[in-house]
Amino acid sequence: MNIAVTLRLIFIVSILQVSISANGQTIYLYPIVRDTLNIFEDSIEIEGYIVNISGFHPQCGVMCTSEKIEVKLTKKSTNYPYPYAYVAFTCFHRISEDEVDKILRLKLKKIEISDHSCFWTESKFNPINSYGFPFYQLLDHSVK
Repeated sequence: MNIAVTLRLIFIVSILQVSISANGQTIYLYPIVRDTLNIFEDSIEIEGYIVNISGFHPQCGVMCTSEKIEVKLTKKSTNYPYPYAYVAFTCFHRISEDEVDKILRLKLKKIEISDHSCFWTESKFNPINSYGFPFYQLLDHSVK
């Protein structure tokens, strides 16, 4: 399936954008997009560097949240031919601040539409626009 067809299918899913204005600044918040058409691979391994991050400290315990990153791929992947990947990580698999400027190897699993874990449903503040591409859950990573 070529990228143009894939992008058209992605935008069949309605994308919610919320904006919040305070002190003259507007912040846009986006949903954690899921692969509702099941056209993306369930698991992928990619290499790339972080170009956008929502934060470094997802919470577990009283609050249940996740942080999100946008990764620019530095190496072509046979099962993920797109230039960017969108990743959510929890308190169990963290990305540290000293890894931001490094090329990372990431092992990812698609966040399924049926996964109603609090990490995805209660994490309402996502400043990263995935443009309809689904988010993947971080399973493991290492610095290249």
